[in-house]
Amino acid sequence: MLLDARPPPDDIRLTVLRARAFAALHWHDKADAEYAKALQAWPADTQIQLVRHCNRAHLYACKGKLDLTTAQLDEASALEPNDPSVYHFRAAAHLGAGQGTAYRRVCAQLMERFEKTQDPSTAHDVVLASVAGPDALADMGRLVPLAQFAGRFLYRDTASLGAAFYRCGQYAKALRFFEDSARSWRPRGWDWCFRAMVHHRLGQTEEAQRCLNEAAQWIELANLGRDIDLEEASPAWTNTVEIIEVNLLFREAQALLQHAR
Repeated sequence: MLLDARPPPDDIRLTVLRARAFAALHWHDKADAEYAKALQAWPADTQIQLVRHCNRAHLYACKGKLDLTTAQLDEASALEPNDPSVYHFRAAAHLGAGQGTAYRRVCAQLMERFEKTQDPSTAHDVVLASVAGPDALADMGRLVPLAQFAGRFLYRDTASLGAAFYRCGQYAKALRFFEDSARSWRPRGWDWCFRAMVHHRLGQTEEAQRCLNEAAQWIELANLGRDIDLEEASPAWTNTVEIIEVNLLFREAQALLQHAR
């Protein structure tokens, strides 16, 4: 501007970066507006189309419109059929929308595509998606090797192994892994929900109720939060998928404990 008194031309790359920054801050409406600008300039760019679909899925999920969420994620999977995180989000959204058949279909696709993965993050996505609801797979035991593999590399993933054992009906083993995880990492709402169900299955009703109360308190405090808590020092949601899954697990645990009364 000092040289010729004119501002530099718009750089669409900066628009995309701004959109990603908004999305990372969970400001999905602002991110969507920036992605729209980018697509006006580069309408055929499949990567921008992909991230816009994913961002819109988060936007709709935050508004409770899970049917629209699943539609956006179906579009995203069509653009990138090998992204396990998109499958994970799809599975959670279908389950949250009460679409059990679609949920199980997506979990089966995850297992078909990624059962032999050598990437621990991918294995983690497969396990988390498939333990979010009961009977996600015809053989839930297939999750255990994936959870064991992910647990060798990812922090807190002994809890995921506990969840896999819970869904296989091996409750004593499940409890051991949740207790191992709690020695190193502060339990989150997800952990408390599973621990409530594990203790209930083991006949430990008072401890089951205590864990359910902890889950309720964690969710209540997380819902009050406004900032992303990178250090996990206090209850806070990390992403939209966690919100869907923890609320589903809490309702499952609550129904399980109430049914026994």
